[in-house]
Amino acid sequence: MRCLFALHIYLKGTAENSDPYILFDKVIDYTMGLESLYLLKEEWHRRRRLSRRVSYLLAKDENEENELCELVMRFHEIRNDIVHASLVNREDAEFLSENIYVYEDILRKSILGFLDLNLKIQTKEELLNKIDVSKSEPEVRKEIHESLKLLEMAG
Repeated sequence: MRCLFALHIYLKGTAENSDPYILFDKVIDYTMGLESLYLLKEEWHRRRRLSRRVSYLLAKDENEENELCELVMRFHEIRNDIVHASLVNREDAEFLSENIYVYEDILRKSILGFLDLNLKIQTKEELLNKIDVSKSEPEVRKEIHESLKLLEMAG
């Protein structure tokens, strides 16, 4: 099952408390979970592609798409600061504290979306290609969103 790693990361993160040091672990883990879903092995350095795919799958309209894209990119930048031993500034630390549960929810919804899509699409490459195509082809996006039954039930 392609979602196993992301599911493990999600469950691990929800079991931890909100200690500030744990928040750094969470942003790293949640980013890894999203990368495992939305990126192929050779794409792991593609922050923009990750954020766009998240927004294409989860957003209901263009405004939400832009918001999700920016949110995922910001979390990815904070994750980069943490793993590359840069200091996290006060503004990013506050953003992280205020929004970590939003990021957790993005991972949860992504897992549900991928579980739905895995029922119809055979390979990860095909699935990601369909998500990419959905940006420019509204009928593909409609087809994807209509197949997201678990995600719809989970709200």
